[in-house]
Amino acid sequence: MNLGDLEEIMPDFSRINCKSIVALDIFHYSLSEIPPQIFDCFPNVEYLTIHGSFKPSLTNVDSIISLKKLKTLEFNDCFSEENLKKLLTHKKRGIEIINKKN
Repeated sequence: MNLGDLEEIMPDFSRINCKSIVALDIFHYSLSEIPPQIFDCFPNVEYLTIHGSFKPSLTNVDSIISLKKLKTLEFNDCFSEENLKKLLTHKKRGIEIINKKN
Protein backbone atom coordinates (compact mmCIF):
# COMPACT_ATOMS: atom_id res chain seq x y z
CA MET A 1 0.00 0.00 0.00
CA ASN A 2 1.24 3.46 -0.84
CA LEU A 3 0.29 6.40 1.36
CA GLY A 4 1.13 9.58 -0.48
CA ASP A 5 1.18 13.14 0.79
CA LEU A 6 -0.30 12.63 4.24
CA GLU A 7 -2.20 15.55 5.70
CA GLU A 8 -2.65 16.84 9.27
CA ILE A 9 -5.83 14.79 9.70
CA MET A 10 -5.35 11.05 10.10
CA PRO A 11 -6.82 9.15 7.13
CA ASP A 12 -9.74 6.84 7.91
CA PHE A 13 -8.44 3.32 7.39
CA SER A 14 -11.51 1.67 8.92
CA ARG A 15 -12.94 1.02 5.46
CA ILE A 16 -10.11 -1.23 4.32
CA ASN A 17 -8.55 -4.32 5.82
CA CYS A 18 -5.21 -2.88 6.89
CA LYS A 19 -4.30 -6.01 8.83
CA SER A 20 -3.57 -7.85 5.59
CA ILE A 21 -1.03 -5.26 4.40
CA VAL A 22 2.59 -6.39 4.68
CA ALA A 23 4.32 -3.68 2.60
CA LEU A 24 3.74 0.00 3.28
CA ASP A 25 5.25 3.01 1.50
CA ILE A 26 4.77 6.42 3.08
CA PHE A 27 5.59 9.49 1.01
CA HIS A 28 5.15 12.62 3.04
CA TYR A 29 6.33 16.13 2.30
CA SER A 30 4.00 18.51 4.15
CA LEU A 31 4.16 17.57 7.86
CA SER A 32 6.93 17.87 10.40
CA GLU A 33 6.29 14.27 11.53
CA ILE A 34 4.20 11.24 10.68
CA PRO A 35 1.28 10.76 13.09
CA PRO A 36 2.45 7.85 15.28
CA GLN A 37 -1.01 6.27 15.41
CA ILE A 38 -0.78 5.46 11.71
CA PHE A 39 1.41 2.46 12.51
CA ASP A 40 -1.32 1.03 14.77
CA CYS A 41 -3.45 0.63 11.63
CA PHE A 42 -0.92 -1.72 10.03
CA PRO A 43 0.09 -4.30 12.66
CA ASN A 44 1.37 -6.87 10.13
CA VAL A 45 3.70 -4.63 8.12
CA GLU A 46 6.94 -6.40 7.28
CA TYR A 47 8.39 -3.90 4.78
CA LEU A 48 8.16 -0.18 5.55
CA THR A 49 9.48 2.63 3.35
CA ILE A 50 9.36 6.24 4.55
CA HIS A 51 10.28 9.16 2.31
CA GLY A 52 9.68 12.81 3.08
CA SER A 53 11.05 16.21 3.85
CA PHE A 54 10.49 16.14 7.61
CA LYS A 55 14.17 15.71 8.39
CA PRO A 56 15.00 15.35 11.21
CA SER A 57 11.67 15.79 12.96
CA LEU A 58 10.25 12.27 12.66
CA THR A 59 10.27 11.80 16.40
CA ASN A 60 8.13 8.81 17.27
CA VAL A 61 10.51 5.95 16.56
CA ASP A 62 8.81 3.84 19.25
CA SER A 63 5.71 3.44 17.08
CA ILE A 64 7.86 2.02 14.27
CA ILE A 65 9.81 -0.22 16.60
CA SER A 66 6.55 -1.58 17.98
CA LEU A 67 5.74 -3.18 14.61
CA LYS A 68 6.41 -6.75 15.70
CA LYS A 69 6.60 -8.27 12.20
CA LEU A 70 8.83 -5.58 10.69
CA LYS A 71 11.68 -7.07 8.64
CA THR A 72 12.86 -4.11 6.55
CA LEU A 73 12.79 -0.36 7.19
CA GLU A 74 13.95 1.91 4.38
CA PHE A 75 14.02 5.70 4.72
CA ASN A 76 15.66 8.81 3.27
CA ASP A 77 17.70 10.16 6.16
CA CYS A 78 14.58 11.52 7.91
CA PHE A 79 15.51 10.65 11.50
CA SER A 80 17.43 12.70 14.02
CA GLU A 81 20.80 11.28 15.02
CA GLU A 82 19.39 10.18 18.38
CA ASN A 83 16.45 8.35 16.80
CA LEU A 84 18.69 6.78 14.17
CA LYS A 85 20.85 5.32 16.95
CA LYS A 86 17.68 4.00 18.61
CA LEU A 87 16.63 2.36 15.35
CA LEU A 88 20.04 0.83 14.75
CA THR A 89 19.90 -0.97 18.09
CA HIS A 90 17.00 -2.95 16.65
CA LYS A 91 19.16 -4.46 13.94
CA LYS A 92 19.85 -7.11 16.55
CA ARG A 93 16.16 -7.99 16.34
CA GLY A 94 16.75 -8.90 12.71
CA ILE A 95 15.36 -5.74 11.14
CA GLU A 96 17.18 -4.67 7.98
CA ILE A 97 17.63 -0.89 8.19
CA ILE A 98 18.40 0.98 4.96
CA ASN A 99 19.18 4.69 5.18
CA LYS A 100 19.10 6.19 1.68
CA LYS A 101 20.76 9.52 2.34
CA ASN A 102 19.80 12.42 0.11
